[in-house]
Amino acid sequence: MNPGIIIRNVQPDEDKAVWKIAKTLSILERYYFYYLAYRPHKADALVAVDGKTIVGCVVPLIDTHAGEKVGMVGGIFVDRNAQGKGVGKALVDAAMSHFQKEGCKTLYYIVDRFNSSSWNMALHHGFDLFEFSEQLKLFGWKTISLWWVNGYFWEAGTFLLRKPGKESRIAREAGAGWHFLLAWLGFSFVLWVVGILPEAHWLNSALFALGVAGVSIFAHELSHKLVARFFGLKTVFKIWESGLVFSAVLALLGVLVPFYGSTFIRQKDWPYNKDIKTMGLIYATGPTVNMILAFCSLALVYWANTEWLAALGAVGVGANSALVFFNLIPIFPFASFDGRKIFLWNKMVWLLLVIGFALLLVAATTLL
Repeated sequence: MNPGIIIRNVQPDEDKAVWKIAKTLSILERYYFYYLAYRPHKADALVAVDGKTIVGCVVPLIDTHAGEKVGMVGGIFVDRNAQGKGVGKALVDAAMSHFQKEGCKTLYYIVDRFNSSSWNMALHHGFDLFEFSEQLKLFGWKTISLWWVNGYFWEAGTFLLRKPGKESRIAREAGAGWHFLLAWLGFSFVLWVVGILPEAHWLNSALFALGVAGVSIFAHELSHKLVARFFGLKTVFKIWESGLVFSAVLALLGVLVPFYGSTFIRQKDWPYNKDIKTMGLIYATGPTVNMILAFCSLALVYWANTEWLAALGAVGVGANSALVFFNLIPIFPFASFDGRKIFLWNKMVWLLLVIGFALLLVAATTLL
């Protein structure tokens, strides 16, 4: 810890100072961390002070779940100009001490795996990935209340980490096959519910959704894996549990979003933001592959001589277009998607992909 950093409770008149930290972040990040994380729970917030200046904030929340007192690391944000100086670590250390004094047996932390500093900081503090299978095994239907008390319901694209008490254990990490199966079924359900083909028989549309979802996400994630392997990097595919649920809810409202998971570099303390060229090359392949599949699906619609082939092509256009669109958004809260990595690496490549997507939309609008 930086000896000049002091952690203390925020004072009632320091809202403006905390807001000043948030202003160093992007527009959406400052809204999320200040208005959604800090303001509702500011009485519990801790701030990091360097000299006389507040440079960071964390909200250590305490609640009860399954009859047990649990601690949850809420929003943690650091002045962009003070990042990399141990401020975040000092805030997490203070939150851990606070939970221990309050008698919390189990701690939870929601992190974005793309944000390797937060992910690895949590792992270095004894947290580990809390697998969905383990959540169900321990809590059953009470898993829903766990997601509710810590806000995980609304955190699509993130992971729930857990630091158990001494009497508990962390289960072995589930395999990529299990994660892909859940992602496949989840995205298939979303495609089916949205009703890309409302006039089709429910069984036919379900089979179309299963087939298209499987090919679309498998091709997308496999492309990441193969390019990463070319650079000598190991990868792992992980689902976003809350993303799957959030996607299903939006599907019931007729909105198609592919919040199913992603392929990550399986290497502790991997510097995602430092090797931006490698990351850009690895993650640019995903939307590129889906764009090719979307154009191929469009061609299938145009040249198909049977109704079911045309229907299959239409589902392919919709699914792959959604994957391209969301994987080209470069801003928070979509940092876990591919767009930000591509944009940071090469803005011209990102722009060419955007132009390609625009041409896809024009062609789809004309032919469908």
